[in-house]
Amino acid sequence: MDANDLLLWLLLFAIAYSMNIVPVLGPPVWTVVAFFVVQFELPLLPTAIGASFCSAWGRLTLTRITARYGRSIIRAQQADVDAVSSFIEARRRTLFPATLLYSVALPTSWLFMAAGILRVPLRPIFFGYWLSRSTVDIVLVLGARTANQELLQGSTIGLQALIAQA
Repeated sequence: MDANDLLLWLLLFAIAYSMNIVPVLGPPVWTVVAFFVVQFELPLLPTAIGASFCSAWGRLTLTRITARYGRSIIRAQQADVDAVSSFIEARRRTLFPATLLYSVALPTSWLFMAAGILRVPLRPIFFGYWLSRSTVDIVLVLGARTANQELLQGSTIGLQALIAQA
């Protein structure tokens, strides 16, 4: 690991954090992680885990902003936040596993905004999100890296490339 890799990580982690403060749907962080892993050959595990950790901190920042400014910043998404609020209220005792499952494929900005409004404990939500996103992002980035190696660099199409496409 050299100084250039450290600077790339800092840049990636700042991007991951910033992308998750915004309460609108945007590109997923794993696509940026995949770019850094493929383009700059950063190691997959620490890169994906670190980026998902910074994503979780970005979501916590969104939670704190929402807790402070409340419903005035979410008027356009009120129905979605209300639905997620009901999800949280029904699962207060199981926030960690509920967040773990919720964060696999659903938009998490509403989850964190609802948590801010309801002022629920954030630790289980943070760790559920981080574990979920780390796992999913590693799989997705691995698939993107495999697809890049197998399909875009001219080698024969193998089983890994077909699985990555699927």
